[in-house]
Amino acid sequence: MSKTFGNVLKEARIQQGLRALDVVKATGINQSTYSKYENDEAKNVSIENVGRLCAFLHIDANQLFNRNADEIVIISEGVEYKGKLIEQLNTCIESIRNADCEGLKECLEKVKIKDEVNTLEIEYQQKNFSFGKNDPLRLITLCCIINQYINDVLKKLEEEMTKKFDKKLIRLYVQCENILNDILSK
Repeated sequence: MSKTFGNVLKEARIQQGLRALDVVKATGINQSTYSKYENDEAKNVSIENVGRLCAFLHIDANQLFNRNADEIVIISEGVEYKGKLIEQLNTCIESIRNADCEGLKECLEKVKIKDEVNTLEIEYQQKNFSFGKNDPLRLITLCCIINQYINDVLKKLEEEMTKKFDKKLIRLYVQCENILNDILSK
């Protein structure tokens, strides 16, 4: 059975040893409104309140909206996951470089990663995205960017594989598929 918004919220709160009143005081959300959230009686939730709840309870917004909510994962794991995604992306980019395939060079030109101590900057299709390394709230954005990039690479790989059979390209294709499956499983 999938968990509701209220179930996820309540479980995250209890798991951290907090009372509903603690959440209300820390987030500034009206006590009646918060009670409706936990009891699944609210008709809608403002994006500001979602942000406050996620920040205070250290959970990912995906969990609140029943995406991968079977297990409440405290956000430090989300931060670790962000690092894992970047590592996978860097490995994929290195594999593209090593594939020595003329058609894939444009995929390399579309993305630039600047990985610094506290921030991560990704330029993709001339758009810049900046992420704090310990900021879990932009994990969804990062997943979307990587998803789009990997899909672009897969399309280009499919074109190249119709021209010639190459084991490196097949391995790269499988590697890209694995990254996408990992993102979708989160």
